[in-house]
Amino acid sequence: MKTKVRLLAHYQEGLLENEINEFLGGLELNGGEIIDIKYSSAVCLDKNSKSNDGTLELYSALVIYQIQKK
Repeated sequence: MKTKVRLLAHYQEGLLENEINEFLGGLELNGGEIIDIKYSSAVCLDKNSKSNDGTLELYSALVIYQIQKK
């Protein structure tokens, strides 16, 4: 087995969740195995933000997985 890492990130939590589900579905179809998933979020000030407080959030997930060596 070969260990790999994939970083997924979005400004909307729901979009990140969708991308994680798509990735994991493909991983399962290809015989991969999830080792761990680390979630994180960050907030920054953004003068162009449409939120009331002028902040922008970024959600990310680090997926550690294994696949068969080719």
